[in-house]
Amino acid sequence: MLDNNTYNLMAQMVKENKSLWKIKNSYKDDARNCKECLKFWEEL
Repeated sequence: MLDNNTYNLMAQMVKENKSLWKIKNSYKDDARNCKECLKFWEEL
C-alpha cells in the first residue's frame, strides 16, 4: 500500500495528465473560432 503523500502525488499527476489531454484534444478545437480563447489554451 502507498503512503498518503505518494498516493496524493500520483493522483494529482493523473488529474494533470487528463487535463492536458482535454486541452489538446477538445478545448483547442472548441476555441478555433475565438482567436483570444485559442491563444489562451495554447499558452496554458
